Amino acid sequence: MNGTGRKTKTQYGIWFLLLIMLFSIGCSGEKLKPVDYAAYSGGKLFRVGNRAYESIAYNENTAMKYAELIGEAAEALQGETRVYSLIIPTAYGIMLPEAAKEIVPNYVDTQAGISAVYTAMPGSVTRVAVWDKLMDHRDDFIYFRTDHHWTARGAYLGYEAFCEAKGISPKPLGEHCAVSFPGFLGSFYTESGGDEKLLPEEIVEAFYPVSDDVTLTVTDENGKTEVRPIVADVSDLPASAKYTTFAGGNNPFAVLENPAVTDGSVLILVKESFGNPLPAFLCDHYSTIYIIDYRYWDGNIIDFAREVHADDLLFANSVVAVNTGSNVGFLAMIIKNPG
Repeated sequence: MNGTGRKTKTQYGIWFLLLIMLFSIGCSGEKLKPVDYAAYSGGKLFRVGNRAYESIAYNENTAMKYAELIGEAAEALQGETRVYSLIIPTAYGIMLPEAAKEIVPNYVDTQAGISAVYTAMPGSVTRVAVWDKLMDHRDDFIYFRTDHHWTARGAYLGYEAFCEAKGISPKPLGEHCAVSFPGFLGSFYTESGGDEKLLPEEIVEAFYPVSDDVTLTVTDENGKTEVRPIVADVSDLPASAKYTTFAGGNNPFAVLENPAVTDGSVLILVKESFGNPLPAFLCDHYSTIYIIDYRYWDGNIIDFAREVHADDLLFANSVVAVNTGSNVGFLAMIIKNPG
């Protein structure tokens, strides 16, 4: 081969490498595209694209106190009632794009925080692991864009994780009848001042129990007791109020009874509002579920578990609640072990 041939091949090789480099730069340019970011409420809330988020703070002392309290309940009830802990991630940990983590001030690794709390709990607590399930379904409708809660589909994954921890089979989602209420704009939309980039409005989807004739009896903050639907028709409520479709809303105390389950099994669910969609799924496995919102209830959960002969006690709280002093303080007021 003459020198001209070698030179031509070399030139072609150089041009080929240049084309690869240009293509790579073009692809990188796509990834480095500016993030559509806006902050509200002094940065506590922010928007990326058309989805809003609440910033997470890992408060070690508060989170460790939460772990200690759940552990106290489990140790006190060991051999009587099995205690479960479900710490619920928010959209901040599951849905936030990787590129946005670089620009969010003081970004916190939610998964690491939850793991630290679970590690601090004694072996008498059964941890409910939902993180991987939520990550596997992050392309599904598992969190609202305009509100801080997960959706009923997100809660179903929490229910699945609880069933795995308990060693029972969950009822398939397809066996539940569903209903949807359009026109929802949640707390993030309100606190953003009505950011138009969070539009359009969302739907609130709810699922009925598989079992027939499940009843819900609610005691409100005024001590009034009444029977309410487990899925309320919120069609005519304001756009910000439609999450109240679940389990009668936020009340100190409620009782779900399922006559289709005849073994006398009892669950106590201790929760804040993130737990509201769970009872519609859980009730297919228990004769009775006592639902306690510890922010408003003033009893002693250990005494109560013994009084009702609870088989299981599930603490279901968002990672925000776990790291909030007032929530953990309210929880401390109901976990009192006389020894």
